Amino acid sequence: MAAFSRRRVQPIWPTLRTLGAAEVFDYTAGDFVAAARKFAPSGVDAALDCVGKDDNAKKSIAAVRDGGRLAELVGEQIPDERGIRIAHIESAPSAKRLDTLRPLFEDGTLHVQIAQTFQLADARSAQQAVETRHTRGKIVLVVD
Repeated sequence: MAAFSRRRVQPIWPTLRTLGAAEVFDYTAGDFVAAARKFAPSGVDAALDCVGKDDNAKKSIAAVRDGGRLAELVGEQIPDERGIRIAHIESAPSAKRLDTLRPLFEDGTLHVQIAQTFQLADARSAQQAVETRHTRGKIVLVVD
């Protein structure tokens, strides 16, 4: 199951289906916890919170089954509940990590969706695209 917002400029639900989501739900149209519990009455096995605002991670816990997992990318750390394992994931750019991932990208194992590329001289436009928070994929600066 995947939750998304229809307010996005580019509809994302078809992409979520191709990524394997059995069910998609617009979290701005109603209670995503109720939708998750309708889909999986005892709760979903795991949830990933990429929103990090308005207590979204705390709400997400209610959608997860006892003993399940929650990963949050942004926001504050929250305590474990009902045996749910919670991971607060932080990452910093690292050349070593990128070197580890490069072969996976080159052989097609790892797919990175690129929304748009910009020349370095047009970095302002790239930043403006990021700030819209409505891109689907990565914004890439090309350095020649």
